Amino acid sequence: MLAVVLIIIVGKAAISYALVRLFRHPRATALMIAASRAQIGEFSFILAALGVSLALLPERGRDLILAGAIISILVIRWHLPRSTI
Repeated sequence: MLAVVLIIIVGKAAISYALVRLFRHPRATALMIAASRAQIGEFSFILAALGVSLALLPERGRDLILAGAIISILVIRWHLPRSTI
């Protein structure tokens, strides 16, 4: 479970940071955007359910995605200042 959450948070943050810096925005801007994008949203619930219904994703995979989404949403919301949400 911890690995899933780390992949979601660190992976998305790193990709977001790199893309923002690629467009030559300041480091502070890139960090704020990376922090705010380091979660997966509620749409992942729909995709996970669809994957299970089409037999493309096992139920254990769906459970990991859903738990990772919930934890990443809570962690990011808790860490970001209220003014940025």
